[in-house]
Amino acid sequence: MDTAVAWAMAIFGLSSMQSTGLGGGYSALAHFSAYAVLGALLWWALGGRNGGRRAVVLAILIASLYGITDEYHQSFVPGRNPDAADWALDTLGAAAAALALTLGASWWASGVGEAAAGRPARATEAASAARR
Repeated sequence: MDTAVAWAMAIFGLSSMQSTGLGGGYSALAHFSAYAVLGALLWWALGGRNGGRRAVVLAILIASLYGITDEYHQSFVPGRNPDAADWALDTLGAAAAALALTLGASWWASGVGEAAAGRPARATEAASAARR
C-alpha cells in the first residue's frame, strides 16, 4: 500500500502545478496512464493477485474517489480547473489496469500462462505427483 500512497502523492504534486503544458490528447493520455498505475498498485496492495473481485472493485472505487478529490483540488490551483472528463479518464485508467491484471492473473493461475512460459501446468504437476 505504501507504493500506492506514494504514487497518489506524486499525482497530487503534479496536480498542484499551475500548468502541465500538455495539450488535450496528451493530457487525456496522462490522466489515463497515471490512474492506470494507481489502479494497478491498489489492485496489488489489496491482494488482487490472489484472485477475487473485491480487490478489483476496491481498486477502481478508491482510484475513482481519489480522482474526484484530485479534480476538486485543482479548483484551488491557479490556471487549473476541475473537469469531469478528466475524472472519467482517471476512472477508466484505473479500471483498465485492475481488470487487465485480474484477467492476466486468472489466465496465469489456470495453468495456461505457466504452460505458455514453458513451465508445466499445475494440473499436470498434480497428476504426476499423484501417480508417483
